[in-house]
Amino acid sequence: MADDIYAKIRAAAQELLAEGVWPTVVEVRERLGTGSNTTINNTLKAWRKDFLARAAAANRRPEWPAALGAAFDAVWQQACQHAEDALAEARREAFAERDTLAAACTALEAEKAAEAQRVAALRLDLAATHQELAQAKTQAVLLSDELATLRTQLAALGAERDAATRRLADAQADAQARLAERDTQAKAELAHARETAERREALAYERLEGLRIRLYEQVEDERRRMQEEKSAAEDALRLIRREHSRLSDEWRERLAEREREIGRLDGQLLAAQQAGGEARSEAETARLALAALQVAWQQLPASMTALAAAQEEVAGVPVGVLAGLVEAAQQGLLTPPVAASGA
Repeated sequence: MADDIYAKIRAAAQELLAEGVWPTVVEVRERLGTGSNTTINNTLKAWRKDFLARAAAANRRPEWPAALGAAFDAVWQQACQHAEDALAEARREAFAERDTLAAACTALEAEKAAEAQRVAALRLDLAATHQELAQAKTQAVLLSDELATLRTQLAALGAERDAATRRLADAQADAQARLAERDTQAKAELAHARETAERREALAYERLEGLRIRLYEQVEDERRRMQEEKSAAEDALRLIRREHSRLSDEWRERLAEREREIGRLDGQLLAAQQAGGEARSEAETARLALAALQVAWQQLPASMTALAAAQEEVAGVPVGVLAGLVEAAQQGLLTPPVAASGA
């Protein structure tokens, strides 16, 4: 392996020489792309020695052609010139390094003098520091006494903090319990109202269906008295409208009560901020229940309008039919339905 690298170095030197370039360590390394500077330098020294020996022997051979001798002389001169240039560059670098070292020595001497001055100053600072240390020890004793006092006060504050924390936890638990109780009560009232509305709706429709059957059976018999009882029919319509108004007021009052309850719950929720996430979730559930109740109330006018339209459609039927409507309204059979799905 070593013989191979030496052979490559010699071959690279010979190639550079053939190109008119005197081989150096840098150029051979660039040509090979590998190899240590020491190995290349030692091999080049041996190669130059052999090359110069062969060149000297060749010069003693007058039988060489004149052109070959001239070419060799040119290469030799170029190689010598390159070597001289390299030597001059090495000398310049050596002189520059010498000057740099001299400047560094001068700087070191100046730095040494400055360091001596700093040492003297540090000695003075050390004496002052010893005096300050004595004062600091005295202050440390005073601070130690103050620290003991502060620790005692800190322990008392910690006990107060623990007591306040327990009181806050108790208040949060109480607020959560009351909020849960009121939410349960509101849900129960809402469920009861929805169940009552559904029962009234089913009963009203059932009675209305039976009433319609009876009314249609009386159409022919009551046609003759339609004009006489027109006023009675108008009274029945007014009664139905009053019933509609009463129910609307009742639902508005219920909605207002639910809104006031939600307002009270929000106030309690703000007072118990530490219970934030769970209390807001429960308040949101109450708001959703209120929104569902509002939807049911908003659907109430539509149901009542449809019922009024149905009543107006039968305004042209016999008076007996309208009398039956009046009787049903008076008995509460025509109570407008509540949209259970919205709740």
